[in-house]
Amino acid sequence: MPIYSYTCHSCGRSFDLSQAYDDEPVRDCPYCKAKGSVKKVYGDVPVIFHGSGYYCTDHPHEGGCASCPHKD
Repeated sequence: MPIYSYTCHSCGRSFDLSQAYDDEPVRDCPYCKAKGSVKKVYGDVPVIFHGSGYYCTDHPHEGGCASCPHKD
């Protein structure tokens, strides 16, 4: 099951919960018991494309690629 991060806007605490995809998001803080003060925290997800089938400009490296008209 995925782990989701939450932050309470009332007390400022952050916490993580393991939940199934179809579970309802947490809305009440388990620490200060504030109703509706918890929001899910979304972080950046790094995506890097490797292998053939992608443009050489998607993941640049020194000197570019031999078959690409775009050179660094």
